[in-house]
Amino acid sequence: MLSRIESADSRIHTLLGFALSTTLGVATLGRAIRASISLTSIWFLAALGLALAIVVIGALARLRGAVALVNPGKLYQHSLHLAPWRFHADSIHAAGEHFEHNKALVRRKARAVAWMTGLFICELVCVLVWLTRA
Repeated sequence: MLSRIESADSRIHTLLGFALSTTLGVATLGRAIRASISLTSIWFLAALGLALAIVVIGALARLRGAVALVNPGKLYQHSLHLAPWRFHADSIHAAGEHFEHNKALVRRKARAVAWMTGLFICELVCVLVWLTRA
């Protein structure tokens, strides 16, 4: 499960890099190719807004939520005195709850990646329209 969470974080990080590089690189390239290109065009401003949305979604997705693990110390303090079958049952129950928490975390991060990808495609379309219409 941890590798899935790390993979989702890696995709978020990669999309952040692509979005920012594309926005800043294309703006610089557009200005270098055509000095009269307008940086106040609605298409360019829309691309900047989409890039900002990608950054906000990516930052929130990376900062919100943490991996949940069973705390052996709590098991020791609260469950060690129980009968062996109860100790095992409580341990498995706690592990199951944490597994569900981590599964939901992966799902949230995957949803953020999907949104970021969609917004990135929209950003690319806005940049292309800006470059062709300018």
